[in-house]
Amino acid sequence: MISLKKYLIKNLELYFWSIAIILLFFMNADSDVSLCFFHWLGFTWCPGCGIGHAISSALHFQFSRSLQQHPLGIIAVLIIFNRIRQLIFHQNNLYHEQQFDDVNSGSRS
Repeated sequence: MISLKKYLIKNLELYFWSIAIILLFFMNADSDVSLCFFHWLGFTWCPGCGIGHAISSALHFQFSRSLQQHPLGIIAVLIIFNRIRQLIFHQNNLYHEQQFDDVNSGSRS
């Protein structure tokens, strides 16, 4: 039996990306609030500037607005969703392999 702490640590990346997508979906893309480290230091521009707002717009199917905010926003959404899919299916495969191993080891004893 897998402990809760081990389970949470094992699925940490899945939780991280899922929570990030949910937070970005509910983020107000019209605000000037920024989580950018460079913005906090006083820089007026950075390569990732606007990607959070672009992801939020893409999640709301406002693709032209997303492209205006950052050209890689839509691609970032696709990459994040693909990574979530990979993590979910990887966990399902591991679960089924573990169940198969438990069945096989039980029949030998």
